[in-house]
Amino acid sequence: MVGSRTLLGMKALGGLGIVALSFFVTLKLLDYNWGHSASIKFDIEVSTGNTAGLFVNTFTKAPTELPITPGVRQVVAFGGITSDVHMLRLDPPKVIGATVTIYDIVIDDDQGVLRRIGPREIAAWGANDLKVVDVTDQFIKYTVISKDPYLMTGNVVQLR
Repeated sequence: MVGSRTLLGMKALGGLGIVALSFFVTLKLLDYNWGHSASIKFDIEVSTGNTAGLFVNTFTKAPTELPITPGVRQVVAFGGITSDVHMLRLDPPKVIGATVTIYDIVIDDDQGVLRRIGPREIAAWGANDLKVVDVTDQFIKYTVISKDPYLMTGNVVQLR
């Protein structure tokens, strides 16, 4: 009757096992976002190229990629963010010579804006294969100088 002695490993431990299981389940329920999610929205214009990619918190899976229309200022919204954002990496179009202008970045949820990131703060982010052309209070403009352009930062936002 080994099966009855180790019902989920709890019967052998008695009440202590049930308390431990309850504690674990409670922690997981508190950590779950219960259907709430945030969006990261880039107010952006690119001169050429047709996609922008976004890594959030991990490089273990491919970035989320969204279409982008060249020559048009637009808001590109990456939704479905369900955990605090500790790392963010934006991959603009990989076209050498392209210009990338970012006006601002807004992280919001159904209750409103969680954080707004302006051009001057974006200018302090890590940049790869991007050269700053101009930065003002209204925008930051980059030129893609090689084949792997990206912007990256950490400690972006804590969700509600």
